[in-house]
Amino acid sequence: AARNYTITATDAATNTVGPTSYTATIETYNSVITGTSGLVSYWRFDDGAIAGDEFTDTAGTLLSNHQGALGAGWTSVSSQARTAVITNANRLRKETGNGGAQYYASATPPSANYLVEADVYVASLLGTDAVAVVGRQDVSGTGQTFYMARYMRDSSRWELGKVVNGTLTLIGTGSCCTAGFYNQALATGASYRMTLKMDGTAISLLVDGVPRITATDSSISAAGRAGVRLGTSASTAQTSDSAGLH
Repeated sequence: AARNYTITATDAATNTVGPTSYTATIETYNSVITGTSGLVSYWRFDDGAIAGDEFTDTAGTLLSNHQGALGAGWTSVSSQARTAVITNANRLRKETGNGGAQYYASATPPSANYLVEADVYVASLLGTDAVAVVGRQDVSGTGQTFYMARYMRDSSRWELGKVVNGTLTLIGTGSCCTAGFYNQALATGASYRMTLKMDGTAISLLVDGVPRITATDSSISAAGRAGVRLGTSASTAQTSDSAGLH
């Protein structure tokens, strides 16, 4: 709809004046956000975010004993060899030892279409290390059905996959490859935003806001839960507050 505006200025002597012509720009939420460079993720206040956690807690706190800022009580998936702990820099890591750790957040997504994101910090690069975010995780049984976006240290690549009843399959195509992965060497001391995006059957992995792997898959349609996964069942990486992927 068209709008007409009149601008006038009045001084102390009640003299008024108005411009003969002018240009007005009406800012919207979308125009401000898209016009701001450097943003990776953003939501309106009280809109969009289902759960969130900055892992601010005492160093060494088990993730299961930690309460996040927004809908993020954490439950360990059954049959995991390791736990996850808060570091002295308020990050999350796998406890020292072989094997992996996987947790899901307490918040229940209102639909199956949502993002799961984490900033991956590279304290150091250890062999067999890995870090992932998961979505649409079935928590009714053993927790072995979900979509997953992850980084694998040994192959130096991001991977998009689905786990159905415990069986992992890489899905999608990447901008460099055709088998559900995207090659990238990470730098020690750097952070990377990893995103798992699920929108109907459109499943994708983004790195720093850039889509790197996209897939069409209908294997998992329920909303499930969002979570994190550190290491793998075969991982021998000895992570610590100063070593590994956090």
